[in-house]
Amino acid sequence: MVIILEIKITSLEEMEIQGIKKIVEITPKKACLELDNTPLEILGEGLELIQINNENNKIKIKGKIHSVQLSKTSPKNDSFFKKLFS
Repeated sequence: MVIILEIKITSLEEMEIQGIKKIVEITPKKACLELDNTPLEILGEGLELIQINNENNKIKIKGKIHSVQLSKTSPKNDSFFKKLFS
């Protein structure tokens, strides 16, 4: 499987990310995103989602970015019932 990801830093406090399939969570300190079941985590301060483009799966995030981490495996999201009966 090939994951297409493009990260463009447009200024000191703004970045564009293309290839996002799911926005899991965005808080002022952390943005958790998914690209075809591959998690992408952005840590920083004052993070804010400022634009979403669904046509090409692109988003813009503003804020002071400390790190960007792409993981090889996705966190396991078991359903409530699977957790209950395991």
